Amino acid sequence: MELKFDLYESWMRNQVISLMCQQYGYNEDEYENFFKHFYESPFQEKAVAVVAIDEKKVVGFQSFFYWPYKTGIKIVESYQSGSSIIHPDYRGKGLFKKLLKFAQENNKSKNIDLFIGFPVEASFGSFIKDNWENPFNLRWYVKLNSIFSLLFSYNEEKARSVFTDEKIVDLDPKHKQTTISIDRKFVTWRKLFQKDKILYLSFKQEGKVVQFGLKINIRKRVIKELIIGEVYYNELDVDFFNAALKHCLKEIGKLRFITIVSIAINPNIEFIKQILLTNGFRKTSKEIYFIFKALNADKEMLDFSKIEMYRGDIDTW
Repeated sequence: MELKFDLYESWMRNQVISLMCQQYGYNEDEYENFFKHFYESPFQEKAVAVVAIDEKKVVGFQSFFYWPYKTGIKIVESYQSGSSIIHPDYRGKGLFKKLLKFAQENNKSKNIDLFIGFPVEASFGSFIKDNWENPFNLRWYVKLNSIFSLLFSYNEEKARSVFTDEKIVDLDPKHKQTTISIDRKFVTWRKLFQKDKILYLSFKQEGKVVQFGLKINIRKRVIKELIIGEVYYNELDVDFFNAALKHCLKEIGKLRFITIVSIAINPNIEFIKQILLTNGFRKTSKEIYFIFKALNADKEMLDFSKIEMYRGDIDTW
């Protein structure tokens, strides 16, 4: 067995799809449609995908899709770790680590600042062994909304009547925080793959704006959780941000069927952490792993006290 590592090409698509569907039980037609529109979209022409090949047989696949951030108005060329699969007969041979290494070494000369990832626990260790860094994990905070929520049924129409705003795009930030891009092309592409309805609430005053993106998640059939997964603002004004969150929580309070409100944050963002605690949120032990591998990132991009991340930063939002 002599394995070859190479860049993904379209003729490999059927083999990759077959591997993914066999492993995860996806419907082949549905997954093929997703794969083509996700990875072969014009927006993803810069995406990175690598394969391990045994003669003409694809036995490993790892992808990184374009997932831009911004530090102020400066674009951070970031790529999020995506689909990954190793053929069952080739596991335990270090293929995953070799795929990661090949992807990094063959893209150092390209305009890529960072590879990032939000891995599950099972794969976290493999990234760390490949010298990926884990500067922080997103920490979950929760707040009780209504102790009587069990008495009320989920009412989507009511939620939509409270949160009626459209998502902000092309917001011009006047701060130096690093946040996920809301460039129109990126937002339009993301919408194609979002299965759940995201609700938006904006708080505006004298040219300042804060917007929250919200999703309702029903857990164990009875716990109705409202996740604050997106946060956008154009000016870093702590008092205004606090007022915006208070307004958001007041509006959420109108939905008596919502049991809890939750939000996952970078715990290094001190002002957000303090605002959450002031407004009755409590820290939990639940975390989301965050990892990165720097290729061409500068120091400003790696200031972890200014990198804002939320649940909505993950492609599965």
